[in-house]
Amino acid sequence: MQATVKIYSTFNVIIITVLDVCGNLLFWNHCENIYGRKNFDEASYAIASEIAKHMYKNNITNVNVIIKGPNFGISSSLKALKANKININLIKDITPIPHNGAFPIKIRKRLK
Repeated sequence: MQATVKIYSTFNVIIITVLDVCGNLLFWNHCENIYGRKNFDEASYAIASEIAKHMYKNNITNVNVIIKGPNFGISSSLKALKANKININLIKDITPIPHNGAFPIKIRKRLK
């Protein structure tokens, strides 16, 4: 069975959702960053492996992965999916990139 896995990552939270072909929600899980980046990778690996076990029980073996956000915990969650016998067909990154960014604040001129 085919499914889509969306991984939304910020600096504090990672959310993993599994959608079917029609876009209906099948599973979701999240973890929060409390202690630092190293523990965040371990926590994202744990929740991704938990979701992968649910997917394998429900006969979902082929997935397309959509990633949004900075790469804290994303690589470890992809490793967890591969370690739990889930075939990844496509990895798509839809993180928005600023074109020029915000303009700097102008320095106020002093009157003499």
